[in-house]
Amino acid sequence: MNIMINNISAEQIGEMLEFEGKIIVVNHSSPLIVKGLYKCLDCMANYEIINNKLDNTIKSEICMDCGSNNIKFISNQSKYIDSQEIILEDIDDFVDKYGRKRSPKTIKCIVYGKDVNQHVKNDIVNIKGIL
Repeated sequence: MNIMINNISAEQIGEMLEFEGKIIVVNHSSPLIVKGLYKCLDCMANYEIINNKLDNTIKSEICMDCGSNNIKFISNQSKYIDSQEIILEDIDDFVDKYGRKRSPKTIKCIVYGKDVNQHVKNDIVNIKGIL
């Protein structure tokens, strides 16, 4: 069931939502690391760290084998996907419970893979995902 962006709240974090909105901002696409490969320069062990947070902040501080902090990120052997941030607002005017017209609320969404670079400002899109 579609809900209005204005009705999305923090209480719905972790829930599957579906909503429609008008794109008001489309940012440049960028690579998102999904699996980082690291090499310990002391024991020469290689290991991977999976990025479950969907941001580019995965980092290894110490070697998982020997405990050394002499670690190197191997960018050309890590795995990436394309990502892009878009900002949406409600299509319809928002009227509060007192009948006053309000500015539409916005929501930031991140699209991945085949959905990157597919939309422009003012496109109407249907989003289904976990908040």
